[in-house]
Amino acid sequence: LDTVLSSGVRAFDTSTISTLDRPYTKKDCYIKVVELTPQCLEGWLALISSSSFVSTRQMITPSSPPKKGKNEETFNINDTIYTFKDCCVKVLEIDSNIMTWYYLGMCIWESTTSSSSSAAVEVVARIHGTPYTAMDCFLKCIQENEIPKTWCHVGYLMDATASKKSVTVQVAGKKYTQQQCFLKAIELDTRMRDSCHAWYLLGRTLFGTETITMQGKTYTDIQCYTRSLEMEPLNSGAWYSIGYMMEEGRPVVINGTSYTTRQCHLKAIQINAVCFEAWFHLGNELCKEDGQTAFISGKSYTGQQCFIKSLEINPEQSDTFFCLGKTLEIMTMSGGFGGGGGGRAPTAVVNGTTFTERQCYLKALEIDQNKTDTWFSLGYSLVDDRETAMVKGARYTKKECYIKAVTINPQHCDAWCMIGKMMSPGETVNIGGRSFDNKACLIMALMSAPQHGDAWMSLGYLLSNGETARLFGRQYTKDQCLTMAQQCW
Repeated sequence: LDTVLSSGVRAFDTSTISTLDRPYTKKDCYIKVVELTPQCLEGWLALISSSSFVSTRQMITPSSPPKKGKNEETFNINDTIYTFKDCCVKVLEIDSNIMTWYYLGMCIWESTTSSSSSAAVEVVARIHGTPYTAMDCFLKCIQENEIPKTWCHVGYLMDATASKKSVTVQVAGKKYTQQQCFLKAIELDTRMRDSCHAWYLLGRTLFGTETITMQGKTYTDIQCYTRSLEMEPLNSGAWYSIGYMMEEGRPVVINGTSYTTRQCHLKAIQINAVCFEAWFHLGNELCKEDGQTAFISGKSYTGQQCFIKSLEINPEQSDTFFCLGKTLEIMTMSGGFGGGGGGRAPTAVVNGTTFTERQCYLKALEIDQNKTDTWFSLGYSLVDDRETAMVKGARYTKKECYIKAVTINPQHCDAWCMIGKMMSPGETVNIGGRSFDNKACLIMALMSAPQHGDAWMSLGYLLSNGETARLFGRQYTKDQCLTMAQQCW
């Protein structure tokens, strides 16, 4: 056994050693060891270490999720097929081992994340009959030795939404929030090597103007991303995140170099061409000005082409379908299709499927029905209230789309204005348990946006001579509303 094991240790990954009338690779030597003695811990550990799973193992972040097939390597041991997960389980059934707990956690996480089902059941491993999830494996690893990157994984597996910051995990009798897990990873990383992703993920837990204080210093989300990139410039997630959060026209300095928002998104894509978030944000950036393009890998991309690229990578993005629809709306309004006014409506092709503007909005709502602007744009795309659109099996008129918009967001001034303009005298609508006539809808629009010229104009035309509307603590006559409209425009 020692001879075979040492032969494997001496062999390079791609070389062979001839013995017993046949060539043996490093991996073959370790397989032979566990075939001869199935309880040989050293043999199983050596086999795990020689696997492609370990050799290609990289820190997984939200910008580079686990890929299918990465842990599908198998080993034939005494005519029984073992997966990488099976080998890890075998080790842990013989004796507890820190790195095996870590690799098993990664393997389970990948298997769960890579499932083709949107409602995938979490994969578990059974050790002596006890089921272990990825989180369980990482926590076992931490209990035996506090490795910085393991704390990072524990934090990432916790819910990242602002409404669930009270969620905790318990380690050695102490409870940790998600932020505290990332802070623990940073604290333990004395060599400043493994905490780059902890800084990045810590930044993702901060919302709006929130900050985090560590060792007497306060950090914003951008400062966390900057810290991450100073340690590891190849983190595509940190690049697109910092680009998204940057203030307009105010560049960020990383390792002595200044970057604009667009340059941050381009860096993310150069590092990771399938970073769909970066493609989406780059598209938004390009759409801020007409005719803007970005040059990537020898090809020029418009904002619309960036949205298409993002959707080709991940087609389950409601916001990206909405933005793609808006680019088609702009083309329609500018006559930039089919040779001009009499041509066909513009379309976009995503993964072989053709979408019109309206179909983009429908697809966006199919993915997420709680998008105010998408409901408004869908309503705007309908010609009149006789035309309908089907969303999740229900038909909606133009007005009903606007009503859905203000039901989700009562501050949507444009939707309130459109509802008020479409309503007939004496007609009322029920929104959020309250009844509104056309006058009340226009007032709601102005309460949300006092400079809404269209709402002032529509309210002025609606009021009869001598009639007033009460807004902002005073009464407005017909003429005063029309005057306000002119001042807004």
